[in-house]
Amino acid sequence: MCLVAIASLVRPGRSGAVANAIDDIICVVCAAGLVQYAFGWPRLPKLWWRISGPLISLILIGKGASMLGWLGTRLAIRPLTFPEQLATAGAIVALLGYVLMIVIPLLRLGQWQSRFLADPRDGVRDRLGRLEHTFS
Repeated sequence: MCLVAIASLVRPGRSGAVANAIDDIICVVCAAGLVQYAFGWPRLPKLWWRISGPLISLILIGKGASMLGWLGTRLAIRPLTFPEQLATAGAIVALLGYVLMIVIPLLRLGQWQSRFLADPRDGVRDRLGRLEHTFS
């Protein structure tokens, strides 16, 4: 992700479109979030991640859903050979993994707490803890 962010900032022949600038900013913020999450370096406060994390996640999920729809339509409509079907299915799995790899840390950096977690005797804490460790 960090390599994608660096490449998007220094790519030759960039146009000055607002959409490209927004994509570049999102890439850099996601890269900073992933580095902060992966290495535990608190560079940006959790309030920043509470505000920007869900917004960026919605944008990424929307783009990912659009791409998944296109790939799914490709699988359903086009007569593809078996290797092409495998490549398209692999692209779908890779895209889902890529989006989850970015969205989960962005949301976890905000350190959202559920009101159900207030009572330690509650079984929800154990289920959420196991789920948290699974995605970590």
